Amino acid sequence: MSLSDKYNELKTGKIGYSKKEVIQLLGEPTSIQQIDDTSQVASLIWNKMDNGKSIVIQVTFEKGKASAKSIQGLDIDRKQLLTKKDYNKLQNGDNYNRVLNVLGDPDDYSDTNGIKTLIYESDLSEADPTYDATIKIEIANDKVISLEQQNLK
Repeated sequence: MSLSDKYNELKTGKIGYSKKEVIQLLGEPTSIQQIDDTSQVASLIWNKMDNGKSIVIQVTFEKGKASAKSIQGLDIDRKQLLTKKDYNKLQNGDNYNRVLNVLGDPDDYSDTNGIKTLIYESDLSEADPTYDATIKIEIANDKVISLEQQNLK
């Protein structure tokens, strides 16, 4: 099972995994940050290598259950560059699978209290750092609730 698959399997919120279940899934964390002793909030961080790339997974626990998760560092090689035309194919109300069908897998994504945030970065930024084209999409209840883009052509 790939690191992305393990991340996607991890449940948050009311049905959130326990620390023990997350550690069984991802292995021992690289670091643990106790955020608040009184409300039992902690953040566990895994620094993993996946296909030669450094991936960071962070899971926040509240009262022993995973409440939020994020993954960064995915290197998604797109068959084509992100364009404004692709962005304009999406609209509020579209479901998660439609977003994936139009744009593919995101470069970074997080899930906090049931709101998924997907970040897409243009591969052009690797060739030219001044070209910082991104798409940010927020999804709740399997529906797009927010769409933003920066510097798409």
